[in-house]
Amino acid sequence: MASVTITGLENCKVIIDGEFEFVEDGWYRSTSGVPLPPNKSNYNILVVANEGFVFDNTLNAEISFRNSLNMPFGQQKNITTFNPTYAECWNESFTEFSIDVSLYDTVTSIEVLNFKAVEGSQSGGQDEVIGDSVVNLFSNIYNVEKSELLSLSDEIFAEVSSGGSTRIRHEEFISHLYVLPFSVEDLREDEKATIRMGGYETSVEAYLLTNSILVIDIAEINVPAKYNNAYDFINTECYLHLPYLKRVELDISRVVDKTITVQYIVDLYTGSAHCNVRSDDLLIMSMEFEISRTIPFYPQIDRTSIVGNVSKLIINNVEVPYIEVVRRIPYNEVGGLGNLISEVDTIGNFTGYIEVEKVHLETSASKREQELITSLLRNGVIIR
Repeated sequence: MASVTITGLENCKVIIDGEFEFVEDGWYRSTSGVPLPPNKSNYNILVVANEGFVFDNTLNAEISFRNSLNMPFGQQKNITTFNPTYAECWNESFTEFSIDVSLYDTVTSIEVLNFKAVEGSQSGGQDEVIGDSVVNLFSNIYNVEKSELLSLSDEIFAEVSSGGSTRIRHEEFISHLYVLPFSVEDLREDEKATIRMGGYETSVEAYLLTNSILVIDIAEINVPAKYNNAYDFINTECYLHLPYLKRVELDISRVVDKTITVQYIVDLYTGSAHCNVRSDDLLIMSMEFEISRTIPFYPQIDRTSIVGNVSKLIINNVEVPYIEVVRRIPYNEVGGLGNLISEVDTIGNFTGYIEVEKVHLETSASKREQELITSLLRNGVIIR
C-alpha cells in the first residue's frame, strides 16, 4: 500500500484520484485508513482551496513520489500560479489545482508540500505584478551583446583619477552572467536602455527583457507502430535525444502511436531550465537541467575570478531532437529468435537510425576524413 505525506497545507485540502481526501498535515499509511492501491503509475492530484480562500502569487508548492527504494522521482517542483509549466492545471479562479501524472515506476509514497491558500485575495495568478511587469521592478535582466559586455568591463575597471582607480563593486550588483544557446529577441524591449548597477548608471546601453521566463517548443515527434501488435512493445527500448541533455529513456507504451512534445522553460534570472515531456498532451516526465554557461567575473583586481557554480552545459551536438527505438524483434526472415536486425547493404538503401559495425568505403576522401566517417557510422547516424 502507498503512503501519503502532507506538509505545509493551509486553508485547502488534497484529493488523490478523486477518492482519498486529506485536510491537514500528517503521514498517512494504509493502517491509518488510507488504502491507496499499489502497483499504480497514473495518479490525479487535486488541491482545492477552502471556501473564501484562493491561491495567489506567493504559492510555491511541490509534489513528489517515491519508489520501493525510497528514491524520489516524478517530482513536480516550483508549482506557482504563474509558472507556465502548470498553466493548464489551474481553474480560472485559482481555487483548484489538478494534475494528472504518469510515472515510470511503482509508487510507494506520495508527498504533497506547501500548498497554502490565502484569504480574501482576488489576484490568483492574474496579479499584474506577475508576468511582464515583475521583470525589472527590483532586478533588471539585460540581453548584453559582446561589444556591450566589453564596454561595460572597460568602464568598470577604468582609471577615473590620477590618484588611482575607482570601480563599481559589480559583484554586489551582478547576480548572474551567462551565455544562453537560445535567442531572447522576442522578449526584448524595442529600444536599448542604459545599464544600471545599484545606484550607478553606466554609459553602456543594452536591451532590457520584458519577461523572466523563456518558453521554447523544442520538439513534436510522432512515433508510428511498426507491427501493429504486441511486437511493438515486447523487448523494445525507446530513447529521447534532446539538445543539451543526456539521452532519456521513455516508457514505450507512452511513445508508440503517440505524439511526443517537448518544452524547455528557462528562468532568465538564474539561467536554469526545466524540460517537460508530454505524450498526447499528458505530462510524462519533467527534468531540471543546466542550459546556460556561466561567464566568470572578478570581484577585485587582486583576487581570483568568481565563477560561482559553473554550469555543466552538456554539448551533445543534437541539433534536431529525435526518438531512438531499439527493437529486439521476436523473429526475422531467417527464422528463430533474434536480437537487433543485422544487414549488409549499401548505406543509401537505409533510412532512419543505424549503427554500422563494419564499414567498407569507396571514396576519394582523405585518410582523416575516412576515419571520421567510419567513427560517425559506428556511433550511429540518422539517414533521411
